[in-house]
Amino acid sequence: IARYQLGDPSLPQFLSESIIASHGDEAKRAEFEKRLIGVYQSSPTPEARQFAAKQLRLIGTDASVPVLSTLLANPVTADDGRYALERIATPAAATALREALTSPVEGTEIGIVNSLGELRNAESILLIAPYIKSTNPLLRSAAAAALGKIGGDDAEKALITSLTTAAPGEEAPYLEAILTAVETRVASGNVARATEIYELLAAPANSTRAQACGLQGLARTGSPKSISAILRAFTAIDADLQRGAAVAARLTTAPDATREFAAQLDKLPTSAQTLLINALADRGDSTALAAVTSAVSSS
Repeated sequence: IARYQLGDPSLPQFLSESIIASHGDEAKRAEFEKRLIGVYQSSPTPEARQFAAKQLRLIGTDASVPVLSTLLANPVTADDGRYALERIATPAAATALREALTSPVEGTEIGIVNSLGELRNAESILLIAPYIKSTNPLLRSAAAAALGKIGGDDAEKALITSLTTAAPGEEAPYLEAILTAVETRVASGNVARATEIYELLAAPANSTRAQACGLQGLARTGSPKSISAILRAFTAIDADLQRGAAVAARLTTAPDATREFAAQLDKLPTSAQTLLINALADRGDSTALAAVTSAVSSS
């Protein structure tokens, strides 16, 4: 296998099919794994190295971690190693990735950060966090995305700090990562923490997009605070923010939302009134009918 090159006879295909067919036979798979590890100890061709790594993604265990770890030190082979370690997904595999990120070879950082993010490896947060301030925008985005997938208090704190201090036009990866982390909070039932973060995003000091995301997040969680936040956004001169508030007004399940919106309708700017009337119509709640009729008549 170590001498395999593209165009050679079909031994690799036969071996690949044999590996797939060995599913459920741990002894046979262990023997295949041993042979694949041996490929790296025989000065393999690039094709052989890639083939072995691809198969180790399927059957690799902690026995493969040492040889796969050596691949992380070379930008040419790092992806082969990290993908296999990512699929092995044991504590030993995660440790190997973290150790590689401790003193990374230039050009390998993005891939290793991506893999640690996919593993949701909380122990890597302190290693990844500094990269969200990298001068390399691709690395910066990869680090933010990884922290968003990992989630938790420390990751969220780093992302929120980066969002609120980001230069104009550079906030997108931080916002997307925060939303990923918050969605995980909601999915796990921690709506209280999710609501806190949505409130932070909805603050007027943030960008229009961040505020709109915060408003819509508050609306989806049913937070009573969504009502006042949405009404505040409707008073803004920012047309995009008003449209974001209208989406949130349609979504919110907060108690008495329709009644509160209707009571404030005639106090809003004309442009916001139109958006809110349409949102109220979509909500289909008859309690808003009188306020809507009055607003339409006065206009």
